[in-house]
Amino acid sequence: MKTKRKLSDFGKLTQAEQRIVDEIDSGQVIKLGDGKLPPENAGDDRKARAELIRYLAIGGCDACKTHEKGLRIWGALIEDVLDLEGCNLGRDLALLNCRFLENPIFRSACIDGLFLNGSYLHKGLRADRLETKGGVNLSQVQAEGTVSMIGAKLGGDLDCVGAAFSNAGGRALSLDGLDVTGTFFLQNGPNVVGMMVLTAATIRTLNDDPECWPKAHGDLLLDRFRYGAITSACVDAKTRKKWLALQNPTNFGHDFWPQPYEQLAKVLREMGHRGDAREILIEKEKRQRDARRKRRHKITRPFYWLWDKGHAITSRYGHQPLIAFIWLLGFWTIGAATFYYAEANDAIKPNTARILRAPEWVTCGFTTSERRYLPSMQHLVTGRAAAGQTQLACYLEQKEALSYPAFNPYIYSADTLLPIVDLEMQSNWIPDEDVIPWIRKYLWVQIIAGWFFSLLAVAGFTGLIKSD
Repeated sequence: MKTKRKLSDFGKLTQAEQRIVDEIDSGQVIKLGDGKLPPENAGDDRKARAELIRYLAIGGCDACKTHEKGLRIWGALIEDVLDLEGCNLGRDLALLNCRFLENPIFRSACIDGLFLNGSYLHKGLRADRLETKGGVNLSQVQAEGTVSMIGAKLGGDLDCVGAAFSNAGGRALSLDGLDVTGTFFLQNGPNVVGMMVLTAATIRTLNDDPECWPKAHGDLLLDRFRYGAITSACVDAKTRKKWLALQNPTNFGHDFWPQPYEQLAKVLREMGHRGDAREILIEKEKRQRDARRKRRHKITRPFYWLWDKGHAITSRYGHQPLIAFIWLLGFWTIGAATFYYAEANDAIKPNTARILRAPEWVTCGFTTSERRYLPSMQHLVTGRAAAGQTQLACYLEQKEALSYPAFNPYIYSADTLLPIVDLEMQSNWIPDEDVIPWIRKYLWVQIIAGWFFSLLAVAGFTGLIKSD
């Protein structure tokens, strides 16, 4: 049967270890030396064995019980592995300004609060599935290798203010599946060299700074990362699009991750930044469609490109359908100019068969010095138009035309463009393709564009298409 370990089993204690044992029940921070981060070659006044710290932290020493506030050491050099895997401390553990030459292990441990402020982790940190009642404080920490907190559950904040994580070519900060009920602080210039992985992590609020993000494209993973709010100042779409663009799903066998964009848009919208949320969704559509086109056959890609660009310029992929009003205004302006030109060049005529067969219209087709035989009238008829006068101008001078609506190119453009209104202009006038061959074709283009953009505008105005 294994006997309980005693303090005497550790043999002679270093000066630093003896001080820790002497002050462990004081409830105060045990300051070794000047309390600053010790060098790698520090002497016995700073050295403390990891196994002794573990022994004291779990309350193994009956003669030197750890204070209820927990074990708090400031400025220790810890040369070997501090292994607290699976341990239930039931109190705080604070190892401040300590230098860890080997990576401390907190896998599946239960701790009230973990504080490593200002420490140097030469080989990273293993804290997968760690559970804390409070938070984890890594402020001002310098870490080489991977700081891993996969699946950890924190009852407070994760504080990485001023920290630096470095593992070029690998994971520098691995937070897959992390659950933080408080705030994730990533402020004041933490330098993340390597990958920062937040896949499937969940936190209440995010407080970050663009200067703290990984610099290399592809070193940020946000797929299925969920958060309730952003409490830092960088909540504008321009900044956040750069944040999302640091991802590179193709490195992991995916062409695109839509969830990070949807999540960010949801949070921005709930925070009242509806315009920024809409911009994020537009960016998501753009990138998702770009990725989808790459899966298409190279022959069909140009057609999909045209289709996607059409959605982009007409309604910004459905997120700004009211932009259709601008398109309608543009077509109305072009139409008014076109029909004004047509009228000036005698390329407008009545749009009713009765008028086109009537003598007053037909006889305006030739001058008063001409006589023609008209089968419809079965005799010779003298023309009514003066020399140089257009048929339309002649007709409008006839008393039979006094009740006929006058042509107005501005109203005509609106009448042909807006299918939901009837200004009684299109039913009375039509471009004459015999005079200007292309004018009738433009009319059909305007009518089709009017239907399309009018329906789009109505849908956006009534909310049938969401604008964010």
